[in-house]
Amino acid sequence: KGFIINNHDKLENLLRKYGVTLNLSAHIHIQHSVEEDGMTDIATGCISVAPLRYGILNLGADRSQWDYTPCHLEILQQEATDRFTTCMTRQIADSLSGRDIPEEDFKYMVEFMMDLNRSYFAGEITDRDVDTVRQTEGYLKWKTYGRDTSWYQYIESILS
Repeated sequence: KGFIINNHDKLENLLRKYGVTLNLSAHIHIQHSVEEDGMTDIATGCISVAPLRYGILNLGADRSQWDYTPCHLEILQQEATDRFTTCMTRQIADSLSGRDIPEEDFKYMVEFMMDLNRSYFAGEITDRDVDTVRQTEGYLKWKTYGRDTSWYQYIESILS
């Protein structure tokens, strides 16, 4: 939810009509691919946000065969991570300011969201992690103090 084109079914039908078997999409910042009924969609990573993801697509001579390899830049990782942390921490903290949240819980919520978001952007969250995350103190604090925020909705979209 929130990362799917509203009329995706019409777009999928159009792609199938013209024999498209591979679609590259973007802007969810993570590397993700899905194959369904002979059509593959690859959401390419974001090279401008830590961990500086990109992909290499190799096409066969007749373009019917392909291979996609997710990669990340080996340079600028610390700078990108620092910028990501600074920017995201400010955004998360700003969204919680003015709420009646004990200082220790406030800090814990920001750290939890940073860790979850960093893992999400790095493509490190798997289906088996979802139940574990939902049991953490950080998740429960968001559920208690921040349930009406866009960040909580974002957490739920990550975990769904």
